[in-house]
Amino acid sequence: MDVAAEFVGLRQTISQCVEAVAPNGRVVVVGLGADPIETLPPTVFVRKQISLPGSYGFTKRGIEQLVQLAAAGRLNLERFIIHTFPLDEVNTALEYLHEKKGNPIRVAVTL
Repeated sequence: MDVAAEFVGLRQTISQCVEAVAPNGRVVVVGLGADPIETLPPTVFVRKQISLPGSYGFTKRGIEQLVQLAAAGRLNLERFIIHTFPLDEVNTALEYLHEKKGNPIRVAVTL
């Protein structure tokens, strides 16, 4: 495969992507795990001539498209949201994220 995208942010999954790509391939790291990412030895990238760019994972246009799809009922996001808070509890939502209470993978604030 020419391109592998990694969405977890762990050394193990980055390594799996590096092993999976063909010479001159590209491994795009999108995932941001809780622990710092340790890269593989540079020789791995040099020998296979692999590039390892990072991606923040979204653009303004991409977010606008996601909102449009969700608003039209064409994209169900419910299974990805772990906690939902009303706007007046936004500080509690941030506390859940900061202190990692209840495995807050995705938190939504409703208006």
